[in-house]
Amino acid sequence: MNEIFSPLVATPVFPASILLVLVSLWSFATVVLGLGHDYHLFSGHVDTLGGGSGSLQESAGHHLTEAVGITVLAPIRWLNLNTVPLFLWTLIFASVWWVVSLTLWLLMDRPLFGDPGWLMATVLFAKNVVISLPITKFLTYPFRNIFSGTEGLAPKSLIGEEAEIWSYDATVSHGQARFKTDGAPLLLNVKTDGPTLVKGTKVWIAHYDETTRVYIVSATTTNNQLLLRE
Repeated sequence: MNEIFSPLVATPVFPASILLVLVSLWSFATVVLGLGHDYHLFSGHVDTLGGGSGSLQESAGHHLTEAVGITVLAPIRWLNLNTVPLFLWTLIFASVWWVVSLTLWLLMDRPLFGDPGWLMATVLFAKNVVISLPITKFLTYPFRNIFSGTEGLAPKSLIGEEAEIWSYDATVSHGQARFKTDGAPLLLNVKTDGPTLVKGTKVWIAHYDETTRVYIVSATTTNNQLLLRE
């Protein structure tokens, strides 16, 4: 049994194993339990519905800041982070990184270096990340067209539109709603204006909080789709 699990906790592999476990737990909590919806980072695109390249360059007061912005955004675009939902990208990267790290450890790193010290383990760790990034770019490329229908949507343009609660429930503190687009549906972080709404409830988007990047929604009906919870 130890021979099976020891490669998973080897120093160059362990960070990838941890990330894969965390992403898997986050996926379970989000999809099954309906938790963690206040963390908008894993719900949409890097530059969709607020916080994209336009807002960065508009805030730049001089050429130096614009140059820094371009430098930062270039790898984001190269990795497809501007067109693929960040959670999906992270899930693919975590899987690729783990497979690459484990494979190289078993076939090359362990036979060559045995039990590496922290310095060599850091080098092996960096090597695995560098190898995993272009593979992740290749694997996420097909998703660019799938999610391209959400590009160009401004947050406030969704106010007054209809969406559907997609998390287990939505409350005054957390929730997610699905908004249909010409491409794949867009997941929005939402809070209700009062009662708790169960998954599947049709809602109106009433307000957008630019600070928290959360939408306030109201149920479109008071029939059996609306469930009050204590």
